[in-house]
Amino acid sequence: MSWPGGLWQRFQRSQYWKDVTWLVSGNVVAHFITLATMPVLSRLYAPSDFALLSLFTTGVGFVSLVTMRYEYMVPLPSEDADGWRICQLVLRIGILATLLLTPIAWLFRQWIAAWVENRALAPWLLLMPCTAVLIPVGVAAQGWAQRQGRYDQSGTAEAVEKGLRNASSVALRMAVTGPSGLILGSVAGLAGKVAYVFRRDLRRLLAPTGGLRRVLRAYRRLCISLSVGQLLLAGTSAIPVVFMAKRFGADTLGQFAVANAMIALPSVLLGTAVGNVYYQRAAASWNRGSSLVGLWKSTARRLVLVGVPAYLALMVALPAFVPLILGQRWHEAGAFASVLSVGALFSFATTPMDRTCLVVGAWWYQPVWHTSRLVTTGLVAWISLAMALSGAGFVRLLVVQQSVLYLVDYWSQWRFSRSTAPSPGGAPDGS
Repeated sequence: MSWPGGLWQRFQRSQYWKDVTWLVSGNVVAHFITLATMPVLSRLYAPSDFALLSLFTTGVGFVSLVTMRYEYMVPLPSEDADGWRICQLVLRIGILATLLLTPIAWLFRQWIAAWVENRALAPWLLLMPCTAVLIPVGVAAQGWAQRQGRYDQSGTAEAVEKGLRNASSVALRMAVTGPSGLILGSVAGLAGKVAYVFRRDLRRLLAPTGGLRRVLRAYRRLCISLSVGQLLLAGTSAIPVVFMAKRFGADTLGQFAVANAMIALPSVLLGTAVGNVYYQRAAASWNRGSSLVGLWKSTARRLVLVGVPAYLALMVALPAFVPLILGQRWHEAGAFASVLSVGALFSFATTPMDRTCLVVGAWWYQPVWHTSRLVTTGLVAWISLAMALSGAGFVRLLVVQQSVLYLVDYWSQWRFSRSTAPSPGGAPDGS
């Protein structure tokens, strides 16, 4: 097979796509480990154990916002020293948050557990703050490795996390009963990722240093923007789930959830890797005073070349493929997945470049974008309820809304890529 215009030869010579390959390889290995161990874990642990893990993970996700998303700023400074200071800043904020939040979790553990109607969660709330802190510290660690050009190390870190998580969950189940192994396994995986990336720099990471207040101030607006965006995104993601559960019941919601998980796989495996490499390259180019438009165009072109045939194939194959693999009772999931593939294509082509606004210092864009998603997703649910649409009708309307907004985001990020770069050595401070 010959690729048009010597595309394959250019791909082989491209350091950009070699770096992407390292990250993709780590994601593939990590997800293979999860898929391979899931049949074992599902037999060792009861559904109620996984429900407890889900509640714990949801709480951890919200608490992880205490670092204000400074971990995503690691690639942005023009000097490596400031990138390292951000890593130190994230760790220090995390330690302080753990010391403050752990006693609060102890005081309110019974009330919180009763509120979510799961008393077994109470003792695990004490572990929630320190677990939550490991997530942003891990992101900062991988950002630092990528900044140093160690994409192989960053990719391997994903496999280390999943390997430790699942191996610990299996081993601990042999020693203790209940959900302990699942929760402690997730903690072990996150801690292992941090230890793997920072294994040679841990002492330096903890050492006193100056300049932390300066980088704290320099990126505060971008970080506030990201934090607000993440909260709005959580609300946006919750609306379809709640609407499906209340309007159509648990079975339809289960079909929808499985469909969403399946069509997200290309983005998880490839889109995330492309986004991380693009972000690092874009930040470096911007700090050199170079325009981002060339990098944006080349990345966009390759994503379209990969995404269009991949998602068209999924659209055609999933209605028959899903029930064949999962069983005939999952035929509705196959139909949902086929429709959702349309929106997933627009997401795949756009999301890897959605940090262009951060690189150029457009701190206001993320809250505006996520607010528009939240409002229009709520509008889709309201229209579906008013018109008494079926589950399939709701999904189709949701996909139209998602596709339009992703196109708007695509255009916006292109406009940001055309921004005039600062003189070499400049950095976006969001002020």
